[in-house]
Amino acid sequence: MKSVIRNLATCLMLLLSTSSAAFAKDGDDHVHKPIVVHSRPVIERLPLKVIHPIDVTVADTGDLFVADLTGVIFRIDDQRHADVMAKGLSRVSRVAAHRLGIFCLTSAGRAGSVIQFTENGFQSQPVSLNFAPAGLAVGDTGDLYVGNARRAEIVRLARIDERWQRTTISLPDAVRDVNSDAQGQIFVLLRDGRVMSLSAANRPQHLGYLPESSSRLSLHPTEGVLGVGVDDSLRDSLFRMTEEADRQERFASLPEGTCAVTFDELGNLTSANPDLRAITRVTSRFEVPCPHCGKPVPMILSPHAPPSTKRRSF
Repeated sequence: MKSVIRNLATCLMLLLSTSSAAFAKDGDDHVHKPIVVHSRPVIERLPLKVIHPIDVTVADTGDLFVADLTGVIFRIDDQRHADVMAKGLSRVSRVAAHRLGIFCLTSAGRAGSVIQFTENGFQSQPVSLNFAPAGLAVGDTGDLYVGNARRAEIVRLARIDERWQRTTISLPDAVRDVNSDAQGQIFVLLRDGRVMSLSAANRPQHLGYLPESSSRLSLHPTEGVLGVGVDDSLRDSLFRMTEEADRQERFASLPEGTCAVTFDELGNLTSANPDLRAITRVTSRFEVPCPHCGKPVPMILSPHAPPSTKRRSF
């Protein structure tokens, strides 16, 4: 599958060379508009032997981290090389990436823990939680945020003098999930479908609604807050946030059994599916160097784009 993507990127560069030639003039800058190609996205199942993948996230480095409920954390680099970052954990439920390290949440009924891993595999002493945890996010400065699945609150863990100081933040309802965007902004999904954000002073602010069926939050680089849930026909879907509680706006359909979704900085999707025992990547956005100036040019594969009328023989 890597060769398919490589060949496709080569073809797109040839297309760019042809289409941008009209903009290239002696001594003049040319405009880099996104090039939309009539094509289905490239769908590939990553070569990872998972048993029950429960969460997936992309780090700033481009590395992909996968949490398996059996107690394993996998890492996949941008060359699709996979290794085991941690194993022997107890019921992993979330994984979060930050410049300070990789954090995982374990959950066992009415209790849980948070464990930090460094790039060299060092494992910190677990931070014990005396409540049923729901979701894990890392703020910009490395503070941890863990939702309470049974009470209307979220717990903030801030490291001070090598110890974790806990602060409880009250919310309007119990927590379904917690996530953060690339800037470290914290978002919370409540049990009734409301979506909250936390201000710099950790005050909750109401943003909008996701369907009550939503179980996970996902942050898209341009679309913002999305939710993984099921529609009225019980089909797994990805939903946009709306201003009305009773309105659903589908962003994309998902394979049955999908439990978690993450996006890279371009907006390409990677999903975890325990029913299929699969980690699947959907690539629809590329960046290739302009043949005239070397700057990156966005390219989008879309089945809804008008097909090209030009034909070329080789």
